[in-house]
Amino acid sequence: MDIDELLEGLSDSGDDQTTQVVGPVAEDSPAELTVRIDEMLEPLGNQLKECYAPRFPELQALVPDLEEFCHIIKLLGPELTPNSQALEDIVGKQRAMVVQMSMAETPGRELTDSEWGQLQQILDNVFDLMQKREQAMQTLAQELSSHAPNLLGIVRLSTAVRLVAYRGGLAELASTPSANLISLGAPKASSVGGSMVRQGFIYNDPLVRGVPLHHKRQAVRMVSAKVVLAARMDLAKSSTDGSQGRLWRGQILDRLEKLSRAPISAQDRAITIREDKPSKKRGGRRARRFKLQLTPTELQRQRDRLAFGSSKGDYGV
Repeated sequence: MDIDELLEGLSDSGDDQTTQVVGPVAEDSPAELTVRIDEMLEPLGNQLKECYAPRFPELQALVPDLEEFCHIIKLLGPELTPNSQALEDIVGKQRAMVVQMSMAETPGRELTDSEWGQLQQILDNVFDLMQKREQAMQTLAQELSSHAPNLLGIVRLSTAVRLVAYRGGLAELASTPSANLISLGAPKASSVGGSMVRQGFIYNDPLVRGVPLHHKRQAVRMVSAKVVLAARMDLAKSSTDGSQGRLWRGQILDRLEKLSRAPISAQDRAITIREDKPSKKRGGRRARRFKLQLTPTELQRQRDRLAFGSSKGDYGV
């Protein structure tokens, strides 16, 4: 079935069709549609990056997210027209500054009219698929808001929708080991902070995105573990108000805040003044036995005794 037909079926059914987010996902469900659109977007995104690489080759490394990459291409155009405020709205202030600095020093060449026309056609197809994916995700999000409040208390809505969609339902997500969620949605492994980290859905969540590079691996593991626990609680219909999920999110933020603190340096302490007093003598049976070993015997005392008036033992005699 075509994607447009699936979207029309979802919009026509309205509230009569209940999206299955708890059990196995049907073939015509919004979750399955989201997965199919993502699979179609991956080759289009690679083709789009290859077409724009001659003009700005550094951009695909600076902006790995496909949606942000497409908006930046649409903003800059073939002439790389800078727009600081609009660029900050897309990728943030710090990353926008890096993009502008790279744009000023890029060795890229200008695109021809045919190359730019081909790129615009791919860009239109990508935006069209993204719009259809957004419609499917909104339909799935309505069900998640009532069936998975604890999951939404930890990660954002789009991340939760993708996790449920790619695992095939909330029950499958609850039975998934937390280590397997790290690579879910990741195209390939990349080195972050000296270690290989799979940049999946959890890695791109705002809860992990703002963490320093050398703590991202630990942050992804913590979030993955809590996501599985939240899915199990939602499946068991425990904490239906989502308070437990928000509590876990607060614990994760506290832990990440402690990890980002600078280590406490040892302070120099003044040397204590030594008191001039006799040392304490050890007492007890053990001490008396040790002193008894050093005590001279009666025979030794008699041997060391000197006779009065005797010249024996005098020096020089």
